[in-house]
Amino acid sequence: MMWWHIIWFLPMAVVLWLVYEWVEHNWIQYTVTETECSRIPAGQQIKLCLISDLHNNKKNLPELLLQIEKFAPELILLAGDMVDRHKEENPEAEAFLQALSGLPYPVYYSVGNHEGSMMEKQPEAWNAYRNRIGCRIKFLDNQSDTIRLGSLRIAVTGLSLPKIFYRKGALCEKKEELPVLSIPENDLHILLAHNPEYARLYDRYQADLIVSGHLHGGLLRLPWIGGVVSPRLRLAGKDAGLVSLSRSSSMYISRGLGSHTIPLRFFNRVEVNFLILKGKR
Repeated sequence: MMWWHIIWFLPMAVVLWLVYEWVEHNWIQYTVTETECSRIPAGQQIKLCLISDLHNNKKNLPELLLQIEKFAPELILLAGDMVDRHKEENPEAEAFLQALSGLPYPVYYSVGNHEGSMMEKQPEAWNAYRNRIGCRIKFLDNQSDTIRLGSLRIAVTGLSLPKIFYRKGALCEKKEELPVLSIPENDLHILLAHNPEYARLYDRYQADLIVSGHLHGGLLRLPWIGGVVSPRLRLAGKDAGLVSLSRSSSMYISRGLGSHTIPLRFFNRVEVNFLILKGKR
């Protein structure tokens, strides 16, 4: 009799797990985080939308765009891996970016390891992708752009790490391999750096806020513990959310909007991040 119970239970458990994973991957969580920034005058604030790691996954674009418009950010920041490097074409990523470019907000897009791999191994596919997403998306490949929001001059920089910084195993300790960036004069500096594992090295770029992704929130998350699968992260166990790096600098790590290869998430819904930077009182 026990065997019959097992035979009935296993298919039901598989179905329930598949439904749960569908919810984790498709029911987007819109996370709002407020933090103070010493470079912003008291009484002022800046609203940012952070999106990372789409990986060419299909999303409910009308709902997503509606939520972004409700928040009304000054800037939209794409912190890399919007594409899936294993595919020559990324139609969902293209549709997503084309939809974002229709919003009345500047969109900045930096390189993740998947974009870097496409640029190196599939240059024709990469160029075609770049051409199709349109010129309204400001692509930053070790480049900076300056934008003025009210009285503030904000430099937005996209950091493209060499592939040695994404290798499996131990972290790369070769600081000399980090790109040398030219940062324009600014009142506030935002750095888009896809891989948060090298946060301790990013201080050379003197960013007030660093936004990252890459770790997918640790895939499997446990309450009060956080991610339990993410490898090598050296931020006191932080693989998602706000991390204080110093008195004047912080990092926000997004859990990401998609998955690839192993589509597995547990207590780890895909997310879009709404960040509010406020001047210190």
